[in-house]
Amino acid sequence: MTKTTKTPQIDIEKLRKSLRQAFHDSLDILTDEIRKVTPVDTGRLRNSIHPEALQDSGDVLVGTVGTDVEYSVYVEFGTSKMEPRAMFRIGSANAKPKIRKKFKEAIDDVLSV
Repeated sequence: MTKTTKTPQIDIEKLRKSLRQAFHDSLDILTDEIRKVTPVDTGRLRNSIHPEALQDSGDVLVGTVGTDVEYSVYVEFGTSKMEPRAMFRIGSANAKPKIRKKFKEAIDDVLSV
């Protein structure tokens, strides 16, 4: 006797929409986590950190979180007179489990229907 398993039907468009939303939410999570650990003197650096979806078309999603403040590289990596603050590296590490959870929820939401 052969046992058969039923393959679940997946709504691909719903999955794409759910993953696209998780992508944009993840950029916001990453931005928030980086801002939380950014040192503040005047607030200029922290306030300049922003997400940007570089490509959001078809099945390709590319984004970044960054700043245009010229001294950010010195704050991140330090100088001969200042220890590195590593706000992008620390913030990214802090965001990683939250981002994973966001994508897991997005997939689970589609598969649970």
